[in-house]
Amino acid sequence: MLMRPSVICDNRAVPLWQSHVFATALRHLGTDAAVEPMGAAGEVLIIRRKFGPFGPFGFASRGPVWASDSTEKERIAALRDIRLHIMNAQNTGRQVLRSAGFRQMMASAEIAILGTHGDLDEQLAQCSGKWRNAYRKGVRSDMDITHRRFSPDKDCWVFAVDRAAQKQKGYRALPPDLVHAIAQVDPQNVTISLAKQRGTPIAAMMFLRHGSAATYHVGWTSDTGRKANAHHVMLMQAAKRFARLGVSQIELGQIDRQRLPGLARFKLGAGAQITMTDGTWIKIPFL
Repeated sequence: MLMRPSVICDNRAVPLWQSHVFATALRHLGTDAAVEPMGAAGEVLIIRRKFGPFGPFGFASRGPVWASDSTEKERIAALRDIRLHIMNAQNTGRQVLRSAGFRQMMASAEIAILGTHGDLDEQLAQCSGKWRNAYRKGVRSDMDITHRRFSPDKDCWVFAVDRAAQKQKGYRALPPDLVHAIAQVDPQNVTISLAKQRGTPIAAMMFLRHGSAATYHVGWTSDTGRKANAHHVMLMQAAKRFARLGVSQIELGQIDRQRLPGLARFKLGAGAQITMTDGTWIKIPFL
């Protein structure tokens, strides 16, 4: 089928896993990854891996990125034409996916998205009353907070404490090598917020910027930082800072109300809105 070249010309915030920044970082690490056009319908970042004698198979996460004026018919045709086998889909819809030959493997998930405002009062107005009170208590605490570019020489300790948390709580994050690659694309892509009390770190948060969006990557807090509500203050300051840099939203990650209810309350209390993925789908026939 002949289609016009895909041009996503607006500056929409897209998930990290569908950004050109992410594709470039993956290629730096030797991964076969590219943002591929889907004609007039949009584009999709596909990771391709060898699948024995059958050649490479394609995987996409949190996509495609559809052109705002694309039709359902164009989207179905684009998904049929492109060599894409497994997809953690978003903003596509079950009917489109089924019509394009995909079948669902895993259920959808809730993702927390925090809109950013350059005015702190507007940012706080999104929060719940309890969350705002925790923020105000944190502001009165004896701590200094800085926001700066990630430094491989100074900040790798954050990865070490996060690895311990991953083992304890049973979640997974992007590997440090990939974060370093994202920083190599542009050092401003990776920032760290650090809270200190009398010179000693008590909390940290790391963010990955990709175009007009940012993603919260990993964080850590000590007991002192938790009592000082350091993450409440750090997140509000980071949101204000990002807004003034042209970032319209921060993705705070998946909401898991059963395994991590406290973290879910923190994200939603901060004013995050929930967006749903379409779940994971496989193309039938696979080859």
